[in-house]
Amino acid sequence: MTKIIRILALVVAITSAGTLAAQTSINGGISALGIKSGDQDTKTYLGFYAGLTQNMKLSDHTGFAFSIYYNQFSGDVKTTVLGANHHSEYFENNINPSLAFNYRFILTEKSCIYLFLGPEANVVLSAKRDNWVDGIDLHNKTNLLNQDEAGNALLRRFNLSGIGGIGAKIDFLNITLGAAIPIFSRYENNASGEKIARVFLGVGLVF
Repeated sequence: MTKIIRILALVVAITSAGTLAAQTSINGGISALGIKSGDQDTKTYLGFYAGLTQNMKLSDHTGFAFSIYYNQFSGDVKTTVLGANHHSEYFENNINPSLAFNYRFILTEKSCIYLFLGPEANVVLSAKRDNWVDGIDLHNKTNLLNQDEAGNALLRRFNLSGIGGIGAKIDFLNITLGAAIPIFSRYENNASGEKIARVFLGVGLVF
């Protein structure tokens, strides 16, 4: 994690010094978080993201982009067991800085299609779950960033993901479609068996 922070700091320093041709964009859009634990069905939570990207041109076709985004997900997944409706409400928000290499296919002087791939740091700000059953006034609320008595299966605050996707720059408009998958287990207890992926679709303005 320390090495990642140093790399991101170096990118910011290079950008500030203006030693590379840089282009800034403001982006935002919709996203979905899919969580699968063990043999359970995948639970999908919808959300949004917003933030900044600064792309530094290395050549006509290549570059790398430093981005920092805020992501939020929430939702109530309902399942029926023995005729009773069980609810699993989840809320998570985080900050995601990333450094991605990109390759551009030039269409016109101001338009291109590009592919991007790189590492993304995950900083979880909050993650909470609330489980209950219809007709029973009893909620099982869990703050996943707090340790329980056994110290098991609670989220790490920091993690690392791989992020990749495709984008299109059309004059001042930027469109992106991508996905991010954690490289390491998100839980302190690696035996949790959780699998997770985030997909996103957004638009932005290029300056």
